[in-house]
Amino acid sequence: MDYTPINTKQAGDCGYICTFGDKKVALYAKDMFAAKKAAIIHFKVKKSKEYLVTPYLCEKADGSQYVQSTSF
Repeated sequence: MDYTPINTKQAGDCGYICTFGDKKVALYAKDMFAAKKAAIIHFKVKKSKEYLVTPYLCEKADGSQYVQSTSF
């Protein structure tokens, strides 16, 4: 799957993948809240469905990859 970001990286931005149902989008934002707001606008989500948008951190601000894991 192509994860081309919908915006360009600015200083201090982290990379996120945001999901809404079966849709996914890659974007850069300062924090998770900003990533969620940008994804809500991109997906044109109604106010009553905003809780279904989930951001996942994928790239730290320094450019290093971030992998989330449930194993300990």
